[in-house]
Amino acid sequence: MPLSPPQNHFLNVPTPFVAGMAASGALLGPYLDNYHSHYHVLQYHHPVHGPFDLTTALWTPPLFALAGVLIGYLYTVGDRLLNDKAQIPPPPTPTVPFTLTSISFFTFQYWLSGILSINNVDGTTIFLTMSTMALLGFLVFDRTIVGFWTSLATAIGGPLIEIGLLSTFHDYHYLNSDFGPIPGWIIPVYFLGGPANGNLARAGLKALQDKSICPTCQNSRVQPCVNCDALGYYISYNQKINCTCCNGSGQTVCRLCFRTLEIENSPSAVREFMKSRPD
Repeated sequence: MPLSPPQNHFLNVPTPFVAGMAASGALLGPYLDNYHSHYHVLQYHHPVHGPFDLTTALWTPPLFALAGVLIGYLYTVGDRLLNDKAQIPPPPTPTVPFTLTSISFFTFQYWLSGILSINNVDGTTIFLTMSTMALLGFLVFDRTIVGFWTSLATAIGGPLIEIGLLSTFHDYHYLNSDFGPIPGWIIPVYFLGGPANGNLARAGLKALQDKSICPTCQNSRVQPCVNCDALGYYISYNQKINCTCCNGSGQTVCRLCFRTLEIENSPSAVREFMKSRPD
């Protein structure tokens, strides 16, 4: 019996995933932004203060939360749409060390931009430095088609949103701007936010999938073969015939897992799935 066609749920993401991406953005974002306020890259007109010498604005956490959700969503949906066949190389395995290292590199870039700015390094040098780090970070921590276009969208959309905020609400300003009301070097900083958030999204989604329990197979990834009633064979004209559906094992791939995990069109995911089956 063939597998049922995949359900068209590629635009859907689990609620815990959205909550996690929003929480991480709301918690980490203001402290990243604090590098720029602390090193006088920008100045808030109505600042609020928090632990560890934090200086930010009330609207900063929700904006970073929204950014985390949007970037994570674009990565997740993009990976599903393109799958491994269209992404060369395929997405990196989102291990915890790898994910934390990519976030740390982005944090270092944020901090370094503030350090260079407060030491009066010219904008062109900062831009070239940040661009080099953005390119290096992308090549090391991503290198996917989805990652490139999402990071590019972030590098374009982020500055445009800032320009809108600066022009509309006047709640803060940059002290050394050379690209309208913002410094030009902020663009590659936004770009590197793509791989950092993207790896966090990939790791978070994988963790949620790993923890979910399949009601059909209890995560054994197999179910009784319906063609032979789990015997591994059937009787035809008084002859014992080996079941070709399950190759005589009496078990087939769990159809619910195969659909729910959305791996039908991903060769590497299918290989990993098959490895998880018992012998």
